Amino acid sequence: MFQEAGYEIGKVSGMALANCEMPGGLAEALQGFGLNTETLAQESQVYQFLLVASPVHQSSRSPLTELPAIPRQRHHKPVASLVMLTCNQLEFTKQCVESLFEHTATPFELIVVDNGSTDGTLEYLGDLVRSRSDITLIANPVNLGYAAGNNQGIAVAEGEFIGILNNDLILTDGWLERLIEQAQGHASVGVVGPRSNVVSGPQELADLNYGDVTQMHVEANKLATAQAGRGFSHPRVVGFCMLIKRAVIDAIGGFDERFGRANFEDDDFFWRVNIAGFQCRLADDVFVHHHGSRTFVGEQIDYKACMQYAWEWFVKKWSLDPELPVGSNYPITQRQFQSGIHVSALPEAASLPVRGWVERMPTAAETADRYSAFGERLYERGESEQALRFFDTALSWDDGCVEALNNLGVIAFHEDRHAEAIGTLRHAVQRDPANKNSIWNLVSIYLQCDMKDQARALLSDFVRLDENNVEAAELLKSL
Repeated sequence: MFQEAGYEIGKVSGMALANCEMPGGLAEALQGFGLNTETLAQESQVYQFLLVASPVHQSSRSPLTELPAIPRQRHHKPVASLVMLTCNQLEFTKQCVESLFEHTATPFELIVVDNGSTDGTLEYLGDLVRSRSDITLIANPVNLGYAAGNNQGIAVAEGEFIGILNNDLILTDGWLERLIEQAQGHASVGVVGPRSNVVSGPQELADLNYGDVTQMHVEANKLATAQAGRGFSHPRVVGFCMLIKRAVIDAIGGFDERFGRANFEDDDFFWRVNIAGFQCRLADDVFVHHHGSRTFVGEQIDYKACMQYAWEWFVKKWSLDPELPVGSNYPITQRQFQSGIHVSALPEAASLPVRGWVERMPTAAETADRYSAFGERLYERGESEQALRFFDTALSWDDGCVEALNNLGVIAFHEDRHAEAIGTLRHAVQRDPANKNSIWNLVSIYLQCDMKDQARALLSDFVRLDENNVEAAELLKSL
């Protein structure tokens, strides 16, 4: 690990424990798991190692992959990275952003992920990015939903803590500072959430009475003083506002994007948090105002249908009784941590639509590329029906989107629609004669359809484009 980071260890020493005996039977028990315990007695006397390391000369380090430039210049690394999703609802977003900058003293970066706003939100956010160095904007051409949008923000976050914020909040004095204090004060805690007026379960604080925003701040300050440092453990934190330690993200990744637009991805996230060995905590000394469900209302999203779709995946993923009613209490039996089940990978930061979306609106071709790219992610996850809709939408923006044509052609072939597959891929090759991916796919289909003359002619073009491709050269020679 040190070598990969560019350092060489020069000295190692151990800090010994006083009068410490290894528990009887421990070595034998560990041997039962196949572990080598020959040096265990010696190692058990050390509780901390001191390592002295120095940088290796730059030329001996492996080159790092360069990420795209993000429109910001920051002098200090933020303590917290706050990820906020937006999808229209401009006035609520303005109110939330204003309260954030007014009531937060801890150094932070704000990462706004816009999910296809059309009401002026994108222009407002662009102005913010140009005027401040601590805001990053990720602009999606379509609403990717809660899980996928937050994962994009988390993927570019730099802070020690990751905050997830709805855009319909009003934040209060010291909210972030006190959440961080509660997280740092409990080593086993991985996620902390506040109390609020509109939230399910024990996070709701219904007896905090106020009639307007000014009175709300007064009551929140009283609560912060009266309940300073207090809180309690709870298996989950509702996803409208929460603070996550970086170690949690390192262990389990982000949200599972297979839950669709919204619902139960936070339940799933917190079961994975618990199984990975972290606890959750609700802070009694933090109150934030939550308007509640503004995106669902504003976008006229069928909340019931979204919940049903997400519940069906939740039941399937966690092997629950398929007859369980939506949202009912459920037992989770998969307690042993398994990376294939309990880790949800984040998207590659280099693939996100950060650069070029701030100074101008995207072109039709750029928008089509974004639809096609997300369609590929859906198809890789087995959601072929939704993926097809994204590919079709990409072509509605740009009928010559080569990646969308290529994907549709391959899908058609896998579904035994060979003539359609050939026609679609021919269109892709015509639009971009240098696209090796489309050419190779069309060659493969020609060969499987016993169209060797067409394959040979097209393969000659491929070999001219990729002279070092041994497989292609050998295939052409055999034809």
